[in-house]
Amino acid sequence: LALETGAHGVGWRVQVLNSPKINRELVAIGDAGLRIPMLRPILLAAARAVVSEGEAIVHVSLTEWHTYRFDWLTSEVHFFVDGEPIYTAQTSPRGPLGFVAWFDNSQVDVETDPPTFGRLVFSERQWFELGEVTVEPLQALG
Repeated sequence: LALETGAHGVGWRVQVLNSPKINRELVAIGDAGLRIPMLRPILLAAARAVVSEGEAIVHVSLTEWHTYRFDWLTSEVHFFVDGEPIYTAQTSPRGPLGFVAWFDNSQVDVETDPPTFGRLVFSERQWFELGEVTVEPLQALG
């Protein structure tokens, strides 16, 4: 999922989405409306106006172990790989904290006409392993 124009939406990446609560019926109407070419630019502009997003591709070998960290602050989120900063999102979720890690072969491109929905084909089995996940408060910044 990528709402920013020019955002990647695919690949090994870090991403922050900050969205207000929207009822299911409105989401369903928006989803249906995306399939109507004349409505698509209006609906995408509306979504971009209420959902703040930030993302970056993570350029590391996926066949080696790495330590990933993110610092969730009031106005931004900092991402690190092996202790090195890789990206700062200039938006921060209002909460509560949500951490998601997954491999997904589905694809959605709302920029195409009509939007494309499908599955990516992989030539071999895909998997990933988490050695440890820790959630802890940041120490007060002095």
